[in-house]
Amino acid sequence: YLPEINALLTISSGIQEKYEQEFNTRSFLITSAKPFYNLVPQPLHDPQIRLVHHGSSIPLRKLEETIGVINYLPKNYSIDLFLFPAYPDYDASLRKMFSGNPRVKFHAPVATDKIPETLNNYDIGVYILPPANFNQQMALPNKFFEFVQARIAMATGPSHELKKLIEKYGLGIVSKDFTSKSLAEAILSITHEKIWHYKSQSHKYARELSYDKELGSIQEIAHKLVQNKKLRLT
Repeated sequence: YLPEINALLTISSGIQEKYEQEFNTRSFLITSAKPFYNLVPQPLHDPQIRLVHHGSSIPLRKLEETIGVINYLPKNYSIDLFLFPAYPDYDASLRKMFSGNPRVKFHAPVATDKIPETLNNYDIGVYILPPANFNQQMALPNKFFEFVQARIAMATGPSHELKKLIEKYGLGIVSKDFTSKSLAEAILSITHEKIWHYKSQSHKYARELSYDKELGSIQEIAHKLVQNKKLRLT
């Protein structure tokens, strides 16, 4: 069906390149960016460092690795989870697995449009997404953009797209591999001052990494389609 498509949109440059390599089909890059939120970074409460993760409880994502980072961090670190129980049994197993650790707190999921302001109260957004398949290997999750709008630092596994953008904009740190221990080592390598720097970088680039830019691109594509005009791929 790809030859019949008038306009193909995809969310990351890695997937975009794959479409062209495998199917000789070009596409428009439209990320999962969030609208701009008028928030500011919240100060750290020294010596406490508050980690946070939100999303769906999906076994393929192996969230036990993301949450398990707390097992390798000192007592002044905590992690809060806002998980949607997409797989209730898996969600229950995660809660049971970490039930004995008072530094791990599970909360009810929040509405999508409330995520940035909820996360704004934390210091570092954490996420390990193992490359279990091509989509996960090249994913550019909405979490990245929600962390930016929340004005918090990031600590993630070395996912291709995440690593590229985190390093480009100076938004946080990336671990050497997709394990809890490796991510904990990366987190421990940065000071409170560095965490504040990463928060400030999120604030600096919040507008640039918001949906504002994407909306203009989508409107242009839609306008040319309905006008039957030639689309210019960039």
